[in-house]
Amino acid sequence: MTLRLIHQFSIDYQVLTLLIHESKKKYPKETGGILVGYIDKGVVRIKRAIGPGPNAIHARAKFLRDGE
Repeated sequence: MTLRLIHQFSIDYQVLTLLIHESKKKYPKETGGILVGYIDKGVVRIKRAIGPGPNAIHARAKFLRDGE
């Protein structure tokens, strides 16, 4: 296994917009999903986000993603 040092990260604007939208929509409850990307020369590059799913469970101190 190769250890990679992370120096910084980048996130596509559309992904950031989705994260902000989902967070505001569920506030003050927890929400989540999956971030998709890769590491390139010490930079984590987030290119896509998958939301929580329509049947996810959102609570003040709990979140369960809808895996379907």
